[in-house]
Amino acid sequence: MPLSERVRIELFIPDLPDPIYSRLLEELGDELTYAFGGATVTPTQGKYNALRALEQRRREDDLKLKALRIQIKAGIDAIKRGDFAKIEETDLEEYLERLTTPRQRGR
Repeated sequence: MPLSERVRIELFIPDLPDPIYSRLLEELGDELTYAFGGATVTPTQGKYNALRALEQRRREDDLKLKALRIQIKAGIDAIKRGDFAKIEETDLEEYLERLTTPRQRGR
């Protein structure tokens, strides 16, 4: 076969967990098969890695939300018990500075 009759085309499309990408690959394969008489679509591990990373991030976000809800409930319970400090507006900046400054040991 002369070189001009045989061409290899490689397309790289992001493998994201969104179903639209799988559909796109299917449609593209169908179009290439129709136009050129054949196509090979080879999914990569990127799809699975992206999905795993997304699932991991969602699990981490869920855990962070649970921890935040626990902290919020503890804060509300403390307020209900009267366990809080009243800070005047003029002292607020100094109070916040003390909260964010690391304490030195031994003092």
